[in-house]
Amino acid sequence: MTKKVKSSNKEFTPGLFELPFMRITYGLFANRSSFDNMLKENDIPVYKFDTDEITYAATIRGSIDVGDGLSQRYAFIYAENMLHDDSANDAQKLSYLAHEAHHVVHYMFECMGEDKPSEEVFAYTLGKVCNNLFSEYFLWKEFQRG
Repeated sequence: MTKKVKSSNKEFTPGLFELPFMRITYGLFANRSSFDNMLKENDIPVYKFDTDEITYAATIRGSIDVGDGLSQRYAFIYAENMLHDDSANDAQKLSYLAHEAHHVVHYMFECMGEDKPSEEVFAYTLGKVCNNLFSEYFLWKEFQRG
């Protein structure tokens, strides 16, 4: 599943994706304002997230109680410094995104209670998450060029 969040035409609108198991929403965020816009659009309290200590890239994961005993799980990749690092090339940036994708997939299996998931299932899920994050990276890059 992919959905776009609303934002102005001057700012990149990141895609949100959902893992098939445990309904974990994930996405790549290039700056705090796009992150805040997504949180507000999805009724997630902005105050829960402190990005000041993120020095390069990080996966912010957890859940928000949405009532009636239900929770909304998330694994947001906040990568403002990494994406804007002109000294890193595409291969380096993609390797960081693959690293963060691993955290997203690991979180899914953790939520499922799987401490030893099938290697093949883990690899396919990781491939899907990497594909989505890499695609978002190249869309963001294209947007930056104008």
